[in-house]
Amino acid sequence: MSTDHPLSHSQAKTHIRQLWETGYVTWTTHAQNRMKQRHLSMSDIEYIVRYGYVTEHSHPGRYWRYKFVGRTVEGESLACVIEIQENVANVITVMHAT
Repeated sequence: MSTDHPLSHSQAKTHIRQLWETGYVTWTTHAQNRMKQRHLSMSDIEYIVRYGYVTEHSHPGRYWRYKFVGRTVEGESLACVIEIQENVANVITVMHAT
């Protein structure tokens, strides 16, 4: 996978969902801390990845990052940023969406 150009939002969503399904997911300490602060669970984030959509992408470093937005089972609007590092989906941060 080339890191020169971003995936389309649809391609990123599909690829990240595939990585998630096969267990190729890591969590940054920052994301874990934000989840604790915001009383969110890994299941909340998984639900967003599974049923949400990608709204934007960025390239702050070596890898591309994609922002997922969606609702939890309880209807809370959330977002998470996931960076594709080789063949791993790395959850960078989570936040309440507006």
